[in-house]
Amino acid sequence: MRQLARVARKQEFTGYTVVDMPSRVGANKRTESVSSRRRCSGHRRFHVSKGQSVSFIRISICLFSLAAWSVPAAQGTLIVQGYNTNFHDRFTNHADFIGNPYNWSGVGRGTQWATMVSDSFFVSASHAHPGLNADVTFYHGNDPGGMSESHTVAQGWRIDGSDLWLGRLSSSVSSNVEKYAIADVTPSGAEGLTFSTFGRTGGAATPTSQRMGRNVVTQSITNFSDPALSGSGDVFIFDYDVPGLGADEARVTGGDSGAPTFVLTPSGPAVLGIHWFMYQNEMLGELGSGDTFVPSYIDDMNLIMAGFGESLSVVAVPEPSSVVLLFSIAAGIALYRRRLR
Repeated sequence: MRQLARVARKQEFTGYTVVDMPSRVGANKRTESVSSRRRCSGHRRFHVSKGQSVSFIRISICLFSLAAWSVPAAQGTLIVQGYNTNFHDRFTNHADFIGNPYNWSGVGRGTQWATMVSDSFFVSASHAHPGLNADVTFYHGNDPGGMSESHTVAQGWRIDGSDLWLGRLSSSVSSNVEKYAIADVTPSGAEGLTFSTFGRTGGAATPTSQRMGRNVVTQSITNFSDPALSGSGDVFIFDYDVPGLGADEARVTGGDSGAPTFVLTPSGPAVLGIHWFMYQNEMLGELGSGDTFVPSYIDDMNLIMAGFGESLSVVAVPEPSSVVLLFSIAAGIALYRRRLR
């Protein structure tokens, strides 16, 4: 594992239980109901600082792979607080999409997610990745009727016991498909970063099922493990605040495993995380999300990729205030477009 500065975390543990967690019954509605039993742990507490206040957040960890939850594929969708298909669904192909003007051609799907990080290598989740010999499709733009290309998965590796999965395609993608750098940031340096994150639109798990929202890194946790999860590793969590980031505030749910989280840099989007689990804040009764912290595994992935003559690119990440400013400029452009329409 890449040697990064470790941040001391106070963690307290009590008994673990299996609990029922809410199932999505309607796209982007806060009203939810219990419909299936899910594998969750209970009663883990994280010491979280937000602004000048400090509080203990008691959470239950819930792995949100479809296999673990046994829920229909149609249930999965990224929850966005003020969801609007024109703003949040990539393949609505609208000028007001919050992902504009960035290039998302390297975010591909088959039935699972694959995010390109070199000519033939991609990242996904160990518990929910494209299978060997499966096809992954990459659209060159945001037009579902536009040009695309598909490639077959040839190999894959679970990285250092974490939930990060590095896959290799049987052939390189073309120059029309973006290859993303990895954010060069420590776990502590990531706290407070505003990011853009992908998930499904709901319905069938197709290559065009891609929705985007935004959130902020609440806390990074190193060497994280939980009885509800397979594996352990560095993660970051992000809660689902109201209003939070307003209409774009997002959290993951079933079916979003393996989807990427990006921090926007002056050089373009850089991979920060891959969706792994969600958790319940037992004090507030709300859910949050957990991603594998990809920058911790740069050296591990490069060691594998070197055998195929490839390597990762890394890009420096601005301080959180600078990232907010960068996104504000892009959001201002989008808002201007919206007002003109």
